[in-house]
Amino acid sequence: MEIKMRELKGTDIFKIFPIVKKTGALKALKELFKDEMGKKRDGRMSEEMFESIGVELFADMAETVMGEIGKAEKEVNEFLASLTGTDKKTIETLPPAEYMALIVSFFQKEELKTFLPQLKQLIK
Repeated sequence: MEIKMRELKGTDIFKIFPIVKKTGALKALKELFKDEMGKKRDGRMSEEMFESIGVELFADMAETVMGEIGKAEKEVNEFLASLTGTDKKTIETLPPAEYMALIVSFFQKEELKTFLPQLKQLIK
């Protein structure tokens, strides 16, 4: 069964932040931003620098979330159900490969590319 994901919308932020916080990804992002900003003489990260670490950010965030996903299992399943127009039970009973494919699809969403610069503004 192939499950498609809808585009992200503004209100998804209210579902993303608790997952990011519970899994420790927020702390990892803060550290990465801090490390990168520390490399700049004036303590500010240029947009070019930010874009160049975008892939690294996604990889670090995905790795952190996956390593701690059990801490936010309920929230992740509810969020995936919301993104796919299914229910939580459908998500929970997916075969492991399909479940992982959904998570990978989420981290590959184009909308996340515009989300990170905004997140950078919040995490200082």
